[in-house]
Amino acid sequence: MDFLLLEGFAKAPFGLNFGEIRVINGLLKIGGVCVSWHYVIKDNQNKRIKMQRYHQVPMLFIPCEEDELIWTMYDIMDNKFLESKINMSYDKHFCASSEGWLVAVNKDYTVSLYNPYSMLVGNCNNIQLPILFPTQPFLLPGDEYDFENVSEDESEEDFDYHIFKATITADPLENPNDCTIVVIFGENFRLAFIRLGKDTTWTKVDGHRVWGSFEDILSYNNHFYALDTEGELISFDVDPHNLNVKSITTENLRTRVTYSKRYLVKSCKGDILQVERYLTWGINTERIITEKFNVFKLDMEQQRWIGIKDLGDESLFLGDNSSISISTSNFVSCQCNCIYFTHDQDLVRSNKSGHIDIGVYNMETESSTLHFNIDSSTFTKMFRRAPIWLVPTINLY
Repeated sequence: MDFLLLEGFAKAPFGLNFGEIRVINGLLKIGGVCVSWHYVIKDNQNKRIKMQRYHQVPMLFIPCEEDELIWTMYDIMDNKFLESKINMSYDKHFCASSEGWLVAVNKDYTVSLYNPYSMLVGNCNNIQLPILFPTQPFLLPGDEYDFENVSEDESEEDFDYHIFKATITADPLENPNDCTIVVIFGENFRLAFIRLGKDTTWTKVDGHRVWGSFEDILSYNNHFYALDTEGELISFDVDPHNLNVKSITTENLRTRVTYSKRYLVKSCKGDILQVERYLTWGINTERIITEKFNVFKLDMEQQRWIGIKDLGDESLFLGDNSSISISTSNFVSCQCNCIYFTHDQDLVRSNKSGHIDIGVYNMETESSTLHFNIDSSTFTKMFRRAPIWLVPTINLY
């Protein structure tokens, strides 16, 4: 049982001491394999919540080769796939992930949240959210938009990519009253949010400071932060009657616009990081690949960004997911001072050519490696469903 890190392993399996478990990934494997273990995990509610306060190493959620509806998980700490397969009954790419939940937009522009980890023990937990401000063509007076009869091209370009980023503040089933979903959506990359248990519709974040197209969002110290394409960082609240939008800094750090993307990350030390990802055309590979990353830390008092060259014992996980930082001192199998990245649909949409941009970037050497034990032929069979980072949870409900 090398997948489970335990202190005092002699107490396992049936004398398992949950206070000594350091990694949720191992619990997932146990809970997914054995139903009785699932209930043991569930009964240890308080210790489970305590464990989840720590930043957990995400897994790669990857579509299977055999069936377009079947997905699996790749554990980067063991460098292997989990044996369990999950039928998602969904053949499109997932727009985003946050708090262990996947976000998808349906053909009628409603939004669905899926929890794959709960499906490991046979629970099909998903949450349906209201229509999110559909992108509509020009209509004559009296005409209505027909959601049912949408062309394939319009289907892919509109609803399938309607959400570009999302963040979730709390587990929507365990803590619905504390759960807010904030998204970047639409062709103009605007902001909207909905509070579970409080709102019946989405609310746009508008105002004289909210005019740009946004690249990323972050929940931090009971406020939300968003970074637009011009480099302005704003903060706002999720009260429809008082958004309290403020400009934090307008410093634009971007050195080039073409094939670049910026992310916001809360570090393990509590800092707000801005990460710039630059891509280039690979001469040998004949495809667009990640070239380098630049990392900056926000000086809140001076309202400016400070460049940093070393992440210390931290590593970052970037892609379509809510950006994640973890301390490698807690997870010895993870490389410190590195950025784990996967294909970002906002930058380059995956296609049938198998173009999947994935790897590990070392901040010290300024170089990338694939690192993962994944056959390259696997990527050619993913089509438009790129892999996405997913934080492991043991909220098995």
